[in-house]
Amino acid sequence: FIIDNPLLSVCNLPNICAYLANDPATHPRTIFGNGGNCGDEAAIIAACNAAAAGCPTGNLTFDSQAAIDQFIIDYPTCTEITGNVTISGEDITNLDGLRNITNITGFLWINNNQALTNIDGFAALTTVGGWVAISQNQALTNIDGFAALTTIGGLVSINQNPAMTNIDGFAALTAIGGTLQINQNQALTNIDGFAALTTIGGLSIGDNTVLSNLNGFTALTTIRSNVAIRQNQALTNINGFSAL
Repeated sequence: FIIDNPLLSVCNLPNICAYLANDPATHPRTIFGNGGNCGDEAAIIAACNAAAAGCPTGNLTFDSQAAIDQFIIDYPTCTEITGNVTISGEDITNLDGLRNITNITGFLWINNNQALTNIDGFAALTTVGGWVAISQNQALTNIDGFAALTTIGGLVSINQNPAMTNIDGFAALTAIGGTLQINQNQALTNIDGFAALTTIGGLSIGDNTVLSNLNGFTALTTIRSNVAIRQNQALTNINGFSAL
């Protein structure tokens, strides 16, 4: 029994991993209500698998280019991060040290990076279990690096990126579990990158001063909640929603 220990955060110890690898019928276990990778049996097994694959466990924060570069040196075979990923640093210029990552089980937050111009380091990323937020990145011009991403479990927020001119980077994305938010990107002229997207939880597009059309949503058939399209001064048509 490992029950209701909210501050217990690391359980992928070799002996526990070995025990959980056995049949529950002969090796009973009851695990819930704990913190970190101890939350329940599935969380611990995922952390055990990540450790076996040469990956760190738990949430990761990258606050410098040196931290990004060091990741692939320390974990050259790692493809999955079992936790949340935060990227926020004044000197971060590229994400190439994360180029082997295919899956993030938690959220991905790329926020307030003064020198980051692209996210091409995520070219192999296919799945994010939680939400994705890209905000306040002053030099970021595009997010083409998400070309392989197919599924996002939570919301997607692309807000306040003043140099971003297009959103072309989600060509393989078919579903977003939460709301798609695209707000206050003052240089954004088009949103053509969601051609494969069929289902989203909700939609909010606002305060994008030079955005002229929404032609990139031609495959979208289902929006499960609210839609808000507001204060886009140059927007002349919404013909991209013809499949709704």
